[in-house]
Amino acid sequence: MPDTFGARLAVPRRAVLTGSGVAVGLGLYLLGTGPGLTPLPDQPAALRERWIEAITARARIDRSSARIVSHLDALDEAVRSSLDSADKADGNTEIFSRYPIDGEDSSAVSGSATWLARMAQAWITPGSDFSQDHGVRSVIVSGVQRLLENAYHEGADAYGNWWTWEIGAPRPLADLMCIMRDELPEQVLRDAAAAIRYFIPDPAYSELQNYPSTASNRVNTVRAALVAAIAEDDSARIDECVDALPGAWKIVDEKDGFYADGGFIQHLDVAYTGNYGADLIRTVAPMLTLLEGTEHDVDGREDLWDLIDSAFLPVMVDGHVLDSVRGRAVARIGTNGSAVGRDLVGAIAEIARTAPRARREGWLDLIGWWASRNTTVDLLGGADLPGAVALLPVAQREATSVKSPVSTYFASMDRLIHRTESWTMAVSMCSNRIAAFEGTEAENSRGVLTGNAMRYLFIDDDPAPFDDYFWATLDYSRPPGTTNHRISFSPISTQSSSRNRPENEWTGGLLYRGRSLVAMHQVGLDGEAPACRRFTVATSTAVLELVSDIRSDYDAFTTVENRMLPHGATAGLTVNGSEVEEPTTVSEAHWAHLEGVGGYVFPQVVKLDAGITKRVGSTSTVQQQVDEIPASSRVARKWAALDLRHEGGSNSASWVLLPHAEASDTRAASEALESGEHAMALVRNDRSAQIVRVEDIVMAAVWTSTYLDLGGGTRVRCSHSVLIAGDRREGVVTLRLTEPTQSRHRCEVVVSDEWSLAELEGIGSDEVEVKLENGNSRVIAKTGGRGGAAFTVRLQAS
Repeated sequence: MPDTFGARLAVPRRAVLTGSGVAVGLGLYLLGTGPGLTPLPDQPAALRERWIEAITARARIDRSSARIVSHLDALDEAVRSSLDSADKADGNTEIFSRYPIDGEDSSAVSGSATWLARMAQAWITPGSDFSQDHGVRSVIVSGVQRLLENAYHEGADAYGNWWTWEIGAPRPLADLMCIMRDELPEQVLRDAAAAIRYFIPDPAYSELQNYPSTASNRVNTVRAALVAAIAEDDSARIDECVDALPGAWKIVDEKDGFYADGGFIQHLDVAYTGNYGADLIRTVAPMLTLLEGTEHDVDGREDLWDLIDSAFLPVMVDGHVLDSVRGRAVARIGTNGSAVGRDLVGAIAEIARTAPRARREGWLDLIGWWASRNTTVDLLGGADLPGAVALLPVAQREATSVKSPVSTYFASMDRLIHRTESWTMAVSMCSNRIAAFEGTEAENSRGVLTGNAMRYLFIDDDPAPFDDYFWATLDYSRPPGTTNHRISFSPISTQSSSRNRPENEWTGGLLYRGRSLVAMHQVGLDGEAPACRRFTVATSTAVLELVSDIRSDYDAFTTVENRMLPHGATAGLTVNGSEVEEPTTVSEAHWAHLEGVGGYVFPQVVKLDAGITKRVGSTSTVQQQVDEIPASSRVARKWAALDLRHEGGSNSASWVLLPHAEASDTRAASEALESGEHAMALVRNDRSAQIVRVEDIVMAAVWTSTYLDLGGGTRVRCSHSVLIAGDRREGVVTLRLTEPTQSRHRCEVVVSDEWSLAELEGIGSDEVEVKLENGNSRVIAKTGGRGGAAFTVRLQAS
């Protein structure tokens, strides 16, 4: 994926690897329509036919499928546009007038290569209007020659974006080499191969960035080098590329890659499962099909299958990929979370073809269930022809109800996904390990608050509110769930550095008995938000959110809700039972209700700004200056907002969300909370600790030290930072803990009375010790290297 590396750079003259140049007969291989794969002859040349099938699906095209036909039509339309652009080119360095190769903008190089490869795909695909078209063939051959002569060749100086030279140009060029191998002059084929070897001498190392490639970038460079080697019939180079591939999904404990808990990081500190992670899966999927059953088969398939279950499915809601793990890609108006999900399920369906039956059927059933519920996109439509073809088995079966993934907390990404039967909530946080956001001049430069406990609430798991111009019309000074100044700020650019990581105390989370709890010390990056401490507890019916220790030189607010209403829907916002339309301030708010979403209860009376506003954005880009948006590109949406004011010396507050609740239920909950008759109760909320009791479970974010009362005379003393949940049931004390700073080597709590260790979960018996001290029990756990993973300790009376 693109990243600007700055000024013109020359590629270091590393020794270019030479291939074996083994020439063998070309064995024809086409994939069948079923999950099984026919054995492949052990001939490197035979891989070429298999690769062409993987990236075109030409042998499996079913023209009776409207989805398949729509992709063929889209491919043909794109080729027509490219041909028109080729006709308008200057005939010198330009291949397409759309992409003038001028030595300044490197995107013209990758763009030209991509268009040429797309034309080659149409040329080789039966059913395309341009299949075997002589005119298209001529444009492709002459275009490749000009690309190699004027830009992408051995010894060329790289300029602009490193990605162009190591991924953006070589990937489509390699595909084209395979497709057009028998049509390209031998010298052109050799020159193309030499250019790719020059810019990717080592598929596991980035020359232009001068460090080993990682994660998504590794898969992309390997793919480019591998496919070029297939076009050359170079077995040695093929093996070198395949050997480098599993490193892209090995488990890491720092920087880029997949973490043990399923989290995925790219750019050192950005939660990116739904962008770079999704790109990794999409890129690797056809390679797994390519190599299956060959002498070059890749190791680590099972590990990748596990990651689909632990990393990708948990961050999807009815096929929608959560924006909280899409980084700056949320600013790309044309690719919302459901569109990304459509691309991702196509890749998963492709990987399923070579996976064990149980996994394959489980994935396909889940995809089918999601597709029956997602109202935003046709999930089974596929991102392209191969994706649509891979999803045909899902489209041909009846959708059945499937249990969605369970709640998940990713300590490696500071991300929570809390799931219930009728709603899902995601919370996006940041820390001294994880970026508050990522933005460039072109993308997401106003997203600085989106990592400050921003909340995404899906009612009935409907992704529509976040797909329908959410980011285009959002007020970035008050994302839902955040404590903020409600002041617009200038765009901010970050680029893979500590500049976008706050120096906070800690951020953490855990799950316990169907409840989710997360906490974050908020300090901001540069005064753009108040300093405070946030704590959230979610159950099957409610979400309790707390803020304490608010410190700011400006007015502080918490945006309890900022909800984009369905297009054309009638707003139904009430506060204390009275309807609210125009923005107003309610000095004594007890509860509020938003039709179609749920209720909001304030245990302590608060001053609340409430109202419905219309916001205008752009259909093409995130643009906050409305007067700069052409009238033809403007889009308007209504938003319902509830802003809690922190004033009059009050530096703490709490509120309860009741998703799906009716107004009458919300009023009843408000009365129960005020009278102390509700199952959920606030125990403490200050700079030392934030404690909540839900029925018999006590949950706490401990910032310095405190006591927890578990009932039955049992107390737990916490003397350092810890996130903890616990209860006492039938003589057994259960504690669920995490060391949230991820820097302490030991976590200790003291439980009143004498107890012995009964059971452990998530931690080894050699890592926990219970010491009896003066009639109490000190629980000591080794937490070094755990990465914030939670564990459970059960104690029984000695």
